[in-house]
Amino acid sequence: MKWTESTVTKLLIKDVEGLDPITAYIENYNLDQGKLTIVICGESYSAHWNAMGNNTLEQFVLKSDNHYLSKNLASRAALSEPDYDGFITHAKKELIEQRKMWGGKKEEIRELWNKLTEIEPSKEYFHNALNHQRLHEIAGDDWWHLIPEVDSTLYKYLCKILDALKACLSERAGVLKPYQVGENDIVLAFSEQSAKQVLCDYCSWDIDEPFDVEDLSNRLDMKFQDEEGNFLYTLKTLIEQNQDHGERYLTGWE
Repeated sequence: MKWTESTVTKLLIKDVEGLDPITAYIENYNLDQGKLTIVICGESYSAHWNAMGNNTLEQFVLKSDNHYLSKNLASRAALSEPDYDGFITHAKKELIEQRKMWGGKKEEIRELWNKLTEIEPSKEYFHNALNHQRLHEIAGDDWWHLIPEVDSTLYKYLCKILDALKACLSERAGVLKPYQVGENDIVLAFSEQSAKQVLCDYCSWDIDEPFDVEDLSNRLDMKFQDEEGNFLYTLKTLIEQNQDHGERYLTGWE
């Protein structure tokens, strides 16, 4: 008989905007093997990894992007959904291109365009066999290939949960990173999501603003100058001066 014993870490994450309390169970079997289970609103999402490159599960989660983690926590098919509005947009572009190429057949293009405007961008419409003839006339035999895939509601939900988990793990491990938020500001934070929050709190902005966030951990030699072009310090030096103060705004420029 063989048996092993492992320790499970339970984290309760609360007060995350837009989310109910999250319970995360982290189980490290060995240094490069572990299992993650996330429970929220009675729903459970779980994944295990057998080769994490000599990382603990906590380190592995922090190093992995949300898309990869989501594919393991939920089925790949559940992470995307058909964009029926996108079909109409794409079909219109195709008809415009055909109009340019066909020249004298603009009446036919106009007829197809009119049929296209009658399409309802919904799952029910596209799955109704009675409408397939019209879709065939507009987009040909393989009309379903013109329906693009977009991130599903579940995928966006999981990403928000993972952002909260990463912020918790980073804070727990005391790992602060420099992030450029938007075009002109750098903050020190535990995660991308908390980086946005730090900037919004500093500037009294709405957290729903669509900021781009870039991890600058690999650009610590970034140099900063004053208005006359005189060297002031590197990003590494700036971080060292502020890392004992927790998450905070670092610097910005016009």
